[in-house]
Amino acid sequence: MSESAEWKYRLGRLALVSALIVPTGNAAIARPDATKMSCAAARELVFQQGAVVVTTGRNTYARFVESQIHCQPVDEISRPAFVTTRDNPECWIGYTCENRSGYFSDD
Repeated sequence: MSESAEWKYRLGRLALVSALIVPTGNAAIARPDATKMSCAAARELVFQQGAVVVTTGRNTYARFVESQIHCQPVDEISRPAFVTTRDNPECWIGYTCENRSGYFSDD
């Protein structure tokens, strides 16, 4: 292989490796922030995704679901969930999954 051909081969391999590595550097996707969204957009996000973790405040986040189907069938029940959004301080965003214990006791 000539020096020129070897140089092109190495450059091509370097480009291929770079193309595979560079996109993974930005693979982390920021968590959606309910406080910066409209109520309708936040609700739509939950209902499109089915289940999603959303930032709810400066240092808080929670998992919201569109229905009971995204909760553990034996251990959890869905409860209506409200968050503060850009345009609504009590926006119904969907549901949260909560532990059943305490809700159906035999006492």
